[in-house]
Amino acid sequence: MTTPMALDPPARKIPTRRCAMAWVVLATATLALRALRFHHIERLARLLNHLAARAATGPEVTEQLDAIDWASPWVPARVACLERSFTIVLWCGLRRRSVCWRLGVRTPPFAVHSWVEADGQPVGELVSVQSYVPLFTVDQP
Repeated sequence: MTTPMALDPPARKIPTRRCAMAWVVLATATLALRALRFHHIERLARLLNHLAARAATGPEVTEQLDAIDWASPWVPARVACLERSFTIVLWCGLRRRSVCWRLGVRTPPFAVHSWVEADGQPVGELVSVQSYVPLFTVDQP
């Protein structure tokens, strides 16, 4: 079983302003993941969660994920689970919201996956994350 790399475009209409913001944040997150060491990414994620005014809700994160999925073909780089989940962490942080960010592994077959959780549940996942053992977590405060 493999994890799909390409996502279908969202079925519902996304406001233009949200699409533009999604593209900017996705491009920034993708660039940061390529330019910075991972411990700097981790520190940034923890700082954004620490400065958050409240936790993000599942519907808020779903709306952002829909916009990110719309914007992903327009970013000239690979956009998979790590880029997608870090973009949510960054976007929520900019809105002073916090999410739980996890990176996990499963065997067999070996697979690595990254996802976000809101309200204690994974949001916007095409595959079940229950079989993944989290190796890295940035929890909500």
